Amino acid sequence: MRIVIVSNSTMQPLAGLLKEHDVVVGGVADLLGWLIDPTAPPSDPLTEMVVVCPDGDSLLAPLGSVDLLDELGARIEAFARGHPSVRVVVSTLLAPWRSAASFADAAEPRGRFASRASWDTTLARLAAELGNVSVLDVRGLAEEHGRATLVNDSYWYLGRIRWSTVGFQVLADELRRIVAATRSAARKVLVLDLDNTLWGGVIGEDGMSGIALG
Repeated sequence: MRIVIVSNSTMQPLAGLLKEHDVVVGGVADLLGWLIDPTAPPSDPLTEMVVVCPDGDSLLAPLGSVDLLDELGARIEAFARGHPSVRVVVSTLLAPWRSAASFADAAEPRGRFASRASWDTTLARLAAELGNVSVLDVRGLAEEHGRATLVNDSYWYLGRIRWSTVGFQVLADELRRIVAATRSAARKVLVLDLDNTLWGGVIGEDGMSGIALG
């Protein structure tokens, strides 16, 4: 599968962990531009899946803004509507709840708390309205594995790499599950008896004319 990953953080290690796929990873400045550029890899006819994994700390206050999040959401929606055959996977925001404003942030309409809740609402709406949109719940992964296990602040200051080695592996495993679901790799099998279940009687003993069909 041709997978394009766009983010405002360095995500190149994912390509090495998903070697079974053709993975194209954008740079940290490509998050917004690639979603509207018809010549960029997400719009390539060969692309089957686009993964949008924004860095929460960079988009939430005080470094980011509600307006920036709204713009990103609008571009994701426009891309998904314009490319219905492409699976668009969008992640929730992985960022500490606490900020310099501490508890006062929850009362700020444009603060981190409200912005993250608004983002989750946007993703839920897109997933409900558009059949080609899936949500990658990275915050749920952080709750399961522990945020300190999935991120590495040292990597961030060295090369804008938010995720740790373990974090990238967890992301890769989660994306494999989404790919499998997209390809309908999982099958449900119903196993049941026929005699005296789908029809009355035992066909091996009563013969075709001896069974009862409702």
